[in-house]
Amino acid sequence: MRLLINGISGKMGRVIKDLAPNSQVEIVGYDTQNEGIETFKQIIQSVDAVIDFTCADYALDCALAAANAKVPFITGTTGFSDNQMQQLQSLATHSIIFSSFNMSVEMNKFIRLCAQAARDFSEYDCEIVEHHHNQKLDVISGTAKMIANKIAEARGGASIVLQREGKRNPGEIGVTSLRLGSVFGIHKIYFSKSGSGTFELSHESSGRNEWAQGAIDVALWAVKQQPGKLLNMDDFLA
Repeated sequence: MRLLINGISGKMGRVIKDLAPNSQVEIVGYDTQNEGIETFKQIIQSVDAVIDFTCADYALDCALAAANAKVPFITGTTGFSDNQMQQLQSLATHSIIFSSFNMSVEMNKFIRLCAQAARDFSEYDCEIVEHHHNQKLDVISGTAKMIANKIAEARGGASIVLQREGKRNPGEIGVTSLRLGSVFGIHKIYFSKSGSGTFELSHESSGRNEWAQGAIDVALWAVKQQPGKLLNMDDFLA
């Protein structure tokens, strides 16, 4: 299988390149910093799928080109606006598009655990604190948003408050970011109830390998799927 790594010069792209031989995948590199979308359109004619770790605006352009060429597009890029996500959903009706802010199987199972805890302790306040390295561009992290959305869904659509200022309102799910040193990623989910106990669920990433291997595994799976909806890790793990 030939995979195009969109953003191969980036941190994630380099790790995927290093892991690919273990998965019997042939890598085609594409440096988005030096080449334009027209070159991308030419390269995708000779690959089986694209793994994308770039930036939201550019990733959307590439997703459109991949969709037109009927090449599966797997993106781990974060920072998409609601409008951009809607555009990805539209493309997915006629081409294979996969999007996840975190492709670690371990993390996605952890998110399911958090959602179950949110249901079991539905009367408890819930707050999320995420820690990442001091060079990370997006706040709140994509993974923290995934956790918050799943917990909100488990609680019937509870409101999510990012970087709260002022008093906490009942039922809110607060998300707070910390940017420290070279931390790969720590997510802590706190549950507490007045008059009862307080507990937390915590996950600390050991590095980018788990995300990169997840992206490769998703690509191998995605080429066997059919268009119709924007795919995500829930579909992959089903």
